Amino acid sequence: EEGLPGDWKKLPEFPKLLIIRALRTDRMGEALSTFVRKEMGEKYVTSLPFSLPRSFQDASPETPVFFILSPGVDPVKDTEELGKAYGISYEQGNLGLVSLGQGQEEVAQKIVETAYKNGGWGFLQNIHLTPAWTGSWLERRCDDLSTAHENFRLFLSAEPAMLPINILQVCVKLTNEPPDGLKPNLLKAMAPFSDEFFECSKPAELR
Repeated sequence: EEGLPGDWKKLPEFPKLLIIRALRTDRMGEALSTFVRKEMGEKYVTSLPFSLPRSFQDASPETPVFFILSPGVDPVKDTEELGKAYGISYEQGNLGLVSLGQGQEEVAQKIVETAYKNGGWGFLQNIHLTPAWTGSWLERRCDDLSTAHENFRLFLSAEPAMLPINILQVCVKLTNEPPDGLKPNLLKAMAPFSDEFFECSKPAELR
């Protein structure tokens, strides 16, 4: 964000980008963030902390949730916690989970079809490990969810890979990568706590 030397200080923001691109390509990421912040506003360069409950509002029986996996992140726990708020759990028999791999395709199909007909949640992990099955049965299933039970929800997860475009198009896509900077990390750390937690009757316990 330092000013350029000499008369270059008077240049508009976009020509400054061109100079940085020519002289310091390693600084283009920061330069682009600064450009967007000045021209469009802070909100366009500040990522919101990951919140599955908020994103879940966009899901529906016809719109699955797709998690793009990143190192050290396990969306299963977040999904299990969210399910409890909706009466969905393994104990209730309306939550099915399978990690895809060799020989797990039939198990996955049974989980999806049971939840599709009776209502419930199905979570298929690592769908990138079974490309043939993902590009055939799962893609067809995702293309035809119009008659699903109103309480049906489908969750998918995969590492970044070549996946059928039809699956990606119908899903709400989420990723939970570690944020950059102090403020986004603080927001992420505070996200699991509600206002009621901080307004409890024992403030001494928070000191």
